[in-house]
Amino acid sequence: MFDRVATVTLPTGLPAGFPDECVNCGQPFPGSAARLVTRDARYHLALWAGWLTLRVPACRTCARWLHLWRWWAFVRTLLVGIAGVAFGVAVLLPRLPGFATGIIVLLLIGVSFLAFFALDRRFPPSFNIDLRGPFCRL
Repeated sequence: MFDRVATVTLPTGLPAGFPDECVNCGQPFPGSAARLVTRDARYHLALWAGWLTLRVPACRTCARWLHLWRWWAFVRTLLVGIAGVAFGVAVLLPRLPGFATGIIVLLLIGVSFLAFFALDRRFPPSFNIDLRGPFCRL
């Protein structure tokens, strides 16, 4: 499941439209939709601005997997950071100076994120929203 990624660039002001088929498996007339929330990257550090909600046609199974994949990516990021810091405090700090512990923890977290980035490129979700181009309203 989730063996391809679709990227669509829309002209300014053109609303997104989808055919009546699942965005993952292609089942015609899926009868349900997945509600995806994303953020327009042009708003940079203003975390309260630029959030969008988009409903995409998806069968119930694919919608569930799509939501689980997106939540897992978020939770995984938190877990890597927490595990790295916990490892540094519990294992490395008693044995090494604070600066060396910090550098090793940063390297471990960085390598973990690079590994997850590589896996995400190999096994990506079938559909994701990334707004970085000219202004468009969805």
